Amino acid sequence: MGYFRIRKKAITMIELMAVVVIMSIMASLAIPDVINYIGGRKEKTLIENLGLIRTAISQFMIDHSENPKTYMFMATFDENNPSQWRDQVFFQDNDSTNDVNISSPTCLQQLVEDRYLLNLPNNPYTGGPDWQVRGFAEPKNLSTSWLDAVNDDYFINKDIFPRVTTNANRESGVTLNVGNLVGIYDVRAGDSENNYHADIDSWDERQDGKWQDFPNEIKRIIVRPNEIDINTNQMIDFVQMISNGSMEVIAYYIDGTQTLIDPYFLGYYIITGSGSFTTDTATYYRYTAPVSPEEAIIGLSYTDTTVVDPITKTTELTVNVTAVLDHITIDPTNFVVLTNSVYSMFNVVVTAHYLDGSTNIVTPNVQWQHLSGPGSLDQSFNLNTDTTTGTATLKCVYEEAGIQKDTLATIDIEAELSYLTCLPNDVEIQTGESVSLISDVNVVAHFNDGSMKDVTALANWADATTSPPAPVLPFGILAGSNYNAPNNQIGTAIMRCDYSENGITKTVDFPITVKRKLVGVSIDPIAYTVKTGQSINLNTLVDVEATYSDGTQLPVTSANWMHSSGVGAVSANTFIADAAIAGTANLICVVSEDGVTITNNFIMTVKKVVENLNLSSVTTTIKTGESFDLSTITSTAVFSDGTSQVVAPTWSLISGIGSIAGSVYNAPAAISGSAVIKGSYTFDGITVTANFTVTIKRVLSSITLSQTSIEMDTSDTFNLAGITVTAHYTDGASQTVTPNSYAVSFGIGSLSGSTFVAPPDKSTENYNSGSNPSEITFSYTEDSMTSTAIVTATIYKILTGIEADDHDFVMLTGDVKNMNDFAVTAHYTDNVDEIVTSLCTYTVKSGSCSIVGSSFNSGMVNESPEVEISYIYRGVTEKDSVIFSIKRYPTTLDVTPISFDCYTSETYELSSLTYVLHYSDGTSVNLAYYDVTWAVSSGLGVISLPDYEAPEDYDEPSGDSSSLTLTAEYSQSVATDDGTMNYLISGSISGTLQPIPEELVITPDPGVALTNQVKDLNTIFSTMLSVSDGNFGAVNPYWAIVSGTGSISGTSTYNAPSSEDNVTLRATYDYVGYDGTIFGVTKEVDINVYKYPTGLTLSTSNHSMGCYDHFDVDTVTCTVSWSAGPDTTTNAEVWSKTGNGSFSDPDYYANFIADGTATLTATYTDPISGTVVSADLDITVTLVAPYQKPTNLTVNWDTQTKIDLSWDSVFLATSYNLYLDGTFEANVTGTSYTFTGLSSGTWYDMDVAGVNVKGEGPSEQKSNKTDN
Repeated sequence: MGYFRIRKKAITMIELMAVVVIMSIMASLAIPDVINYIGGRKEKTLIENLGLIRTAISQFMIDHSENPKTYMFMATFDENNPSQWRDQVFFQDNDSTNDVNISSPTCLQQLVEDRYLLNLPNNPYTGGPDWQVRGFAEPKNLSTSWLDAVNDDYFINKDIFPRVTTNANRESGVTLNVGNLVGIYDVRAGDSENNYHADIDSWDERQDGKWQDFPNEIKRIIVRPNEIDINTNQMIDFVQMISNGSMEVIAYYIDGTQTLIDPYFLGYYIITGSGSFTTDTATYYRYTAPVSPEEAIIGLSYTDTTVVDPITKTTELTVNVTAVLDHITIDPTNFVVLTNSVYSMFNVVVTAHYLDGSTNIVTPNVQWQHLSGPGSLDQSFNLNTDTTTGTATLKCVYEEAGIQKDTLATIDIEAELSYLTCLPNDVEIQTGESVSLISDVNVVAHFNDGSMKDVTALANWADATTSPPAPVLPFGILAGSNYNAPNNQIGTAIMRCDYSENGITKTVDFPITVKRKLVGVSIDPIAYTVKTGQSINLNTLVDVEATYSDGTQLPVTSANWMHSSGVGAVSANTFIADAAIAGTANLICVVSEDGVTITNNFIMTVKKVVENLNLSSVTTTIKTGESFDLSTITSTAVFSDGTSQVVAPTWSLISGIGSIAGSVYNAPAAISGSAVIKGSYTFDGITVTANFTVTIKRVLSSITLSQTSIEMDTSDTFNLAGITVTAHYTDGASQTVTPNSYAVSFGIGSLSGSTFVAPPDKSTENYNSGSNPSEITFSYTEDSMTSTAIVTATIYKILTGIEADDHDFVMLTGDVKNMNDFAVTAHYTDNVDEIVTSLCTYTVKSGSCSIVGSSFNSGMVNESPEVEISYIYRGVTEKDSVIFSIKRYPTTLDVTPISFDCYTSETYELSSLTYVLHYSDGTSVNLAYYDVTWAVSSGLGVISLPDYEAPEDYDEPSGDSSSLTLTAEYSQSVATDDGTMNYLISGSISGTLQPIPEELVITPDPGVALTNQVKDLNTIFSTMLSVSDGNFGAVNPYWAIVSGTGSISGTSTYNAPSSEDNVTLRATYDYVGYDGTIFGVTKEVDINVYKYPTGLTLSTSNHSMGCYDHFDVDTVTCTVSWSAGPDTTTNAEVWSKTGNGSFSDPDYYANFIADGTATLTATYTDPISGTVVSADLDITVTLVAPYQKPTNLTVNWDTQTKIDLSWDSVFLATSYNLYLDGTFEANVTGTSYTFTGLSSGTWYDMDVAGVNVKGEGPSEQKSNKTDN
């Protein structure tokens, strides 16, 4: 086989050169076009950017009637070469080497700060905002002739433009302060080669690669003055004002020239305000002010028709419309001034009233004249009075805007109040009384001229009491002009009288002394008893106490006593009773003090006296234990008047034994002896007594036997003499005695002497039971007192046999039978049967049972045991027996296994269970499932033999239980002597329902993921598994992609694609049952893959501004960068601030007067991904000099040598420079100043300018003339 080799050929030199030539030709053709394209783009951009600057400066001119702030700079000039002054001063020569080029000029930056430009556009040739500002300036610090030449030739007025300064580049040479850059006529830009420039106020076609020179267009117009004041309803003619030079409108041109505008070439119109214009369009333009004050803005327009395209410029004039004075009023118009005083008329409020209905307080600006009456007026308008009284008339004069108005004030000059007096000086009253301070007291006013007058009706009264005798105020009550003294206090009340006249108040104190008075007399006691013939001092016997109105109580030792009626008599305050007359006397106690007499009544009782007590008997004898009624003794009281009467004395034991209860004496039961008893009787406090003696003897009380019962059989005998008899006495003594007799008092049997004989036969009537024995009575008599005692005799019968009523009994195992349920009958010799069940004893003869007491326990064996019954009567035992038949019964049913688990919707086989029935005797048998009855006793499901069927599901959270109980029941009957016993035996097994899964619930659907994001799907989705027990729980499934992009790592990690997509996922969860069975559950869900923000970019990252300015963040463009797709802008950002100032969306406020910085942070939150991106904008706040003039300059007052000036505060000013006629006067921090050392009747120009650390702002002037 042959092989062929292919040779690789290299490029030859000729071929290479051909390629280079072709490429060179193509490049030579393309490069000019590219260069031209690039240059064209730059030029187009230059024109567009300069157009933006022009538009901004034009709008600034419209708003402010001047250029943006321009600045002083340093430059080099040749004073010896005047021919170059114009170029050097105004920089109009395009090729001048003295041009001042300011990089990013501050004057243009002002357009950004004031928000006329968002940002200063870039120079496309350099890539930065390095525009060259060309302007003209006001020379400064040059020779006068030099300055005059410039002003004359070029119409530059230094008063037009504000002063602001900065430094600029300069070249070597003579260095001079040039001064204010007063106008911008050109902004230019370009590279170092062609140095293109463009005028910002007019455009033309580009010629020969240069911007051509343009016509000298009008730059702006201004009106001077730009603010005038007129009255309401006043009419002014603008044509006339401009024609006579009181107003001028000046046109300024690009080349710096200026000219006055003829008033007939101007247009006039109202911008704001309610005035009106009238004109004939030829000779006058008249403005009529409204009827109400306001600030009106008048627009003036001028159209320059000297250029091809006429240019119209406008300016504004502020017209302050003020009211016209109509008249003045004063308040008060009539008032009182005291003699020998000085009163300033500036205390009178003067109000100016204007034709438009408005008013103004002009008090400091009025003049006062004294016309007539007492007093004199000094230069400060103070009214000076002497001792002369009368009425003075003064005239108030006020002048405003050449209008003078006046009004009159009348002043009553009166004497001065000196002091007050009261007639009488004081008064005394008693407690509870009143004083009228008008009718009982005269008040007299005394004046400094010696006059006086009664002012009682005009005086005012007040309680000035500060130290009352009691600790509680008030001391009495002042009701109007009536003083009411307290009812229960004494002391002195101070009533203070005051009287006012002409603003002077005088007081005088009026003391009122309050004295107490007698109001009551009390006596203790109010009654007393004496004996006939007795005398007693009443002031010694009775306590007399006087009560006063202040509540005090004092004893009275010298009361007077009088006899009013009844027995006895009173002599020298002593009561004397009659010797033999008893009765009642009425006495009167009399107390007198300070003219007040008060009496009280006293009752005196006179009674007879008892002398002796006589008893009808003085002795008696009783037995121990007896009682004696002492009231049976007649007791007679004998009185001093010879009378006597039967009385009931009080008895008491003086000595001896016994006791007394009331009038009954009780002898002791076991003690003999004697007692002395005293009878007492009291009459009117006198007690008489008499004694009574009682003798006590002992008595037989009872007998006792040594034996009280005997037992015997029939025909037996018993010797009663063998029983010892003991006698007992009331005094506790005892002795053995022989009874006087024996007797059978109850029952059977007979006596033979002292022998008791039982009946001999066996008849029923000759037997008695233990509960009904025979009774034998023993009797013993001593001192007529007989005592008895009894012996019982029981005669018994003989037992012959016993018999149970049932000899065989059927019962259950483990049962108990009370043997007392069997009736046992005893047979006796008296042929009378007796039930003796409870007296029997029981013994088990055979079997495994037992007996405890009378309870027979059958035991747990199925058998027939024998129980023996025994009964014993008086030593004789008889027996019988009972045969039992013991039967078993079912006790429990065991079902195994005892528990099971079952899934919902499945069955459980009951036939597979084991059933064992247990009996009471321990035996058991096996049953089948059909031998029992099944039921679901608790839980869910049903029985359907041979199975239990579980429910399909259940709701465990709502209370359904997973536990259940199945119950099997077995019934059996057992016959016994107590009846047939029915047994229902049950056995239970417990089951547990086991749930199975039902479905997966996945939220959210769809889910959200971000591009290129790697995230666990189980954190994106919440997967809940519902199972058949009603529960709902979170699970973590494993995932697979059904459709869409991305991939899954492991079981749940999703790797999102790099682009947005909608993906379908399948979640699978394996549920493991209780027995290990796995149930697989699946669910499909969507996931949306979105892009997310990666960054935030702001259209500007920094901003410079002045203090108290604001910045609107809505002007900033926020651009969001995304993880996929193009960037987008948003206005959903949220701004926050750190640093100085405050932020209220969308504005940042530099609300402070200082340099400072702040950072504004824009934050954007993606509503889908929640991703947050942010960017910062740095704010630089610079304090500048005040740029507003002071306003509302007001002369508050003036004199011949002083003028007081005030003004409104100026924004950014921390102090104020004041100038007087152009000369610096002072620097103050307030908003008012008083110029002093002035000349009388002279006009002065006063200027005020705001100042801070950055410099002085524009000034405002106020002219005023001092007084003559």
